Amino acid sequence: MEPSRAGVLAYLALEGPTDRLKLSQLLWEGAPPTRARNNLARLVFRLRQSHPGVCVVGPGSLSLAEDVVVDVSLLEATAERQDHRSAVPHAGVFLEGCAFEAAEQDAGRCELQDWMERQRNRLRELQRVAHLGLIRQLDQERRLPEALELAKKACSLFPEKEDAWHSRIQLHRVMGDQDAALEAFRE
Repeated sequence: MEPSRAGVLAYLALEGPTDRLKLSQLLWEGAPPTRARNNLARLVFRLRQSHPGVCVVGPGSLSLAEDVVVDVSLLEATAERQDHRSAVPHAGVFLEGCAFEAAEQDAGRCELQDWMERQRNRLRELQRVAHLGLIRQLDQERRLPEALELAKKACSLFPEKEDAWHSRIQLHRVMGDQDAALEAFRE
């Protein structure tokens, strides 16, 4: 899916019903308002053709249809109720491969790109907390091999986070594998 379509769907999924003028300004920041509105109209037309029933077009706004299920919403709901086992499968990079640029060269930084990066960071943190919560849960249930596998996955997903590495080292140690604990510490 082209980035602008993915961006519109993602924005509507996370922000809810949105004014069409605001969307056009986000997507074509710096472009003349008439051109931005026309571009949005064409994008919505193509979106409705390729994904019928997903978008609801109101008099001045756009929204997702009520029956559209969004994985980010599932991640947020499971994270909120601390259902780590259900949250972990929703790991992934939000709008992976998408990048947005201002429509005009002199417009500077693109607001939609900034929004996407903030959402990526927020969702990544939810994913990290879910992984660590499930690791603790598996550890408490003495399901150490499963906990260790998940800790290894967490280290690969969040290599910059010490708590993932700490969990992995501790699990190796508890399982009696001091060499693996030392090796993980060195990584």
